[in-house]
Amino acid sequence: MAKKLGLTKEQKAKVYEINLQRSKGHKKAYEAGRKKEIIVQAVQQWKDDLKTVLTPEQQKKLRI
Repeated sequence: MAKKLGLTKEQKAKVYEINLQRSKGHKKAYEAGRKKEIIVQAVQQWKDDLKTVLTPEQQKKLRI
C-alpha cells in the first residue's frame, strides 16, 4: 500500500495504525460469529480514517 500510494513517512505511521484498528475490528467480528454489521462498521471506519490521512490523489488510487 505504501509503495502503491507513495506514502510519506508520516502517512505510513498513521496508515499502519489505521490498518491495525481495522484488523482489530475484523477480529472482533470473528469473535462475535462473523457479524456482518461489525465488519461493515470496521471497513467504513477504516475508509473514514484513511480519508483524513491521504491526499485526494491517493484516495483515488485506493478507490475510497
